[in-house]
Amino acid sequence: MRNSPIIFNHSIIRKPGFILLILLVLMNCGETKKENLDPHNVVGLLLNVGLSSQKCRNYPKSQSSTYIATAGSNTTTSTGSIICTWKADTISGQCTESIASGSQLPTNFTGFYNSVADFVEEAYQIRNFKLKTDYSSPTVVSNTFTYDSQRRLLTDVNTNGGKASITYTEWDSGGRPTKGVYQDGTCNPTALTNAFDLPSVSNTVNLLFAGGAGVTALGGVCPSSTISIKIVNQYDENFVIKSKTTTVSSSGTPLSNSQNSYKTLETGSVCY
Repeated sequence: MRNSPIIFNHSIIRKPGFILLILLVLMNCGETKKENLDPHNVVGLLLNVGLSSQKCRNYPKSQSSTYIATAGSNTTTSTGSIICTWKADTISGQCTESIASGSQLPTNFTGFYNSVADFVEEAYQIRNFKLKTDYSSPTVVSNTFTYDSQRRLLTDVNTNGGKASITYTEWDSGGRPTKGVYQDGTCNPTALTNAFDLPSVSNTVNLLFAGGAGVTALGGVCPSSTISIKIVNQYDENFVIKSKTTTVSSSGTPLSNSQNSYKTLETGSVCY
C-alpha cells in the first residue's frame, strides 16, 4: 500500500480499493507554551514562532522523504522531495512531490479552508480537521468535509464520482474523532477507530474489515476474510511528524508493510 506524503491533506479517502485507505502525512504546529502543544496531521510543522499577539502555524515549505514498502519477499524503496506553499488569495495549501529514485508515483495536493483562522487552529490538535475541500492529482480525488455545531468532523465524503465516505460517531473531550464507519457504497460498512497517545506523541488509526465487508478489493470484489489496516504516525520531541507506518493483515497474517520517513528542510509560517 502506497502512502502519499502530501502535507496539507487529511482525508482517508484517497485512492481506489485498498489504496483509498491512505492517511496522508500529518502536520503540526505549536503554541507559545510547549505543554499545550498537540501534533497534527500534516508533515513537519515545528513549534510556534512565539508571537504574543498572534496565533501561528508553522508548516514545512520543503522536505525530503523516504518510502519503503514490503509485500512478501519483495521490498521497494523510493526517495523524493516535497515543496509546499500557502496561497493567501485562495486560502489553500498546495504541495508538489518529486521522486528522485524508485517507483513511487509523485502526488500533488491542494487543501482549501474557509478562513486563515481555520488553517491555523486546525494544527493545535491531532486530527482536529477544519478543511473545507481537498483535491489531489494525477489520480484525481476530491473530498468534502462537514462539521457539527461544535466544529467536530462529521463526514469525509469522496465527491468526484467515487462512493467512499466516512461518518464519525464518537469524539474525545477535545473534539477529535475516535470512532466512525467507513463505507464505499459497494460492500458493507466497516469500523474505524482513532487513538491518540501523548506525551509519547503518536496517533494510531485502525480499520477492520470483516469477511464480506469493507472497501472494494482488487477486481471489485469485497474481502472474503478479515482484513485489518493499521496506520501509526510518530512525531519527534518538537511535535514534527517523523514517520508513518501502514500494516495490512488478513485474519492476523501480515500481507504488507510500508513506512514513510520525513525530514524538514525549510519552514514557513501563517498567522492571524
